[in-house]
Amino acid sequence: MPDSINTIYTNSKNNVVWRCGLCGKEYTERGGTTAPKGHLLKYHAIDDPLKGIKQQAQTTSISKAFERGKEATNKRRKIHESFDLPTFKELFIRWISRCSIPYRMSTIPEFRDLLAFLNEDVEAALPANGDTVRNWTMETFHNERHRVQQSVQSAASKIHFTVDLWTSSNSLALLGMIAHYFTENGQLCQSVLALRELEGQHSGENQAQLVIKVIEEYGIASKVGYFMMDNAENNETMIKAISTSKDLLLCLLIIY
Repeated sequence: MPDSINTIYTNSKNNVVWRCGLCGKEYTERGGTTAPKGHLLKYHAIDDPLKGIKQQAQTTSISKAFERGKEATNKRRKIHESFDLPTFKELFIRWISRCSIPYRMSTIPEFRDLLAFLNEDVEAALPANGDTVRNWTMETFHNERHRVQQSVQSAASKIHFTVDLWTSSNSLALLGMIAHYFTENGQLCQSVLALRELEGQHSGENQAQLVIKVIEEYGIASKVGYFMMDNAENNETMIKAISTSKDLLLCLLIIY
């Protein structure tokens, strides 16, 4: 953009636009950032500044999968010197979960052929049915949840929360809760604590009960800090209900 970051540009139709600071080309803001980014690369040879960060994140993600694989030493077995089953299992479940892949994918011949082409030793590692993939997924979930619980309980700071409630495409009321805190070694960390269906009314009191339940499950009542939410009216009543909760107070008394 030509001027300061707070400058807002509009075109002749009074639509807010991105304006290139190098040539003046304009793109409507509601069209997103893809076209402006493509313009910078094509006409001014300016690449995506986040590209290196994304590549680093991928490397870190795979490295973490290797670390998780090494942690499973009591269950560890190698099919072949070039094939690490625990790491494959970790990455496979991440892919299944992130991309909403059906559990039966591992039974489809074409998929198995593709992976076998990359590494013939994978055939012995791929689950033969969807139930195994489900068991892998639940095992990974419980292991990860335990790690998150240990991390938040040993936090060096208060734990602050972002909480949001929305309705999914299949009409479920879902409440998401993320914890933000500093770890023992001073790193700023965020962890997803819950993505739960809210049963009953969308009232602040009902949401508060679910939030308190999550706090109790993780054993972090003594570390509760601030809450960050949007300005929906029921969020105000939710915070009031949390601040006067006898359940949360009882949990604190049990801790101390």
